[in-house]
Amino acid sequence: MATHYWLLVDAVRISDAAQLIQEHFSVVQILPLYAGTPFDYLLEQSPYLVNMGSDIANVETWRTLPYFDTSSVIFAVDDNICADDFIAHLQAMLKIDVAGQVLCLRFQSQRFWDAVLAQANTDDIAQCLGPSKGVFWFNSDDVPVCLYKPNPFTPVEGEQQDSVFKQWV
Repeated sequence: MATHYWLLVDAVRISDAAQLIQEHFSVVQILPLYAGTPFDYLLEQSPYLVNMGSDIANVETWRTLPYFDTSSVIFAVDDNICADDFIAHLQAMLKIDVAGQVLCLRFQSQRFWDAVLAQANTDDIAQCLGPSKGVFWFNSDDVPVCLYKPNPFTPVEGEQQDSVFKQWV
């Protein structure tokens, strides 16, 4: 089974992200993550979600681009997962309920994933990863990190429970 790599990049922090993506990656699909969501009105500030296909060389290229280390992550998604399901999961994660408060997540940043890795329980990790099997990012020491799903994805309705999310309320 092949793995597809999906780049999620903060287009506000990397203003020329679209150009860099086109220059350095073989792109299967690119879309603004906010498209079709309640954040549609912020389309110009939307993170880009890029299906880079199954070429692992794209991950190696990502590691070399300036500012991508702090403002982007890559999700690994098995090719038997419907792309629309993966996209819908990420869009649903934009706005979550934590302890009765609604939060907007910026999960394209190292800071978010560093906190998840350090503090989240396995259920919340699985919930964050959704149908993807893992995520890659650079930690605050600029070291590449991979976080793989600890168990099969089972969608859970309701709020995230772990303290890693409650600290942002």
